[in-house]
Amino acid sequence: MITVWPAWWQWDLSLSPRMAESLSDLGVTEPDVLTMLELADRFRPARVAGRYVVEAEHADTDWDITIEPDRERNTLTIVSAKPLD
Repeated sequence: MITVWPAWWQWDLSLSPRMAESLSDLGVTEPDVLTMLELADRFRPARVAGRYVVEAEHADTDWDITIEPDRERNTLTIVSAKPLD
């Protein structure tokens, strides 16, 4: 687990098109996801190189939110989010 946030953590956020489409299926809104990220306290490397999984909580449920820093554009893309059972 990594608890020291890198510089890209402060970059502007965007939702991937897939993530934007799946928000209603997940029962969350974009502000919900942004709040989860704001309150998160740890992350780990994802299986896909260059991506990270942020461990978050929402409505008493643990969530994994996959993010991808874009170092050329200085943006952080939210790729996916899933509640953990």
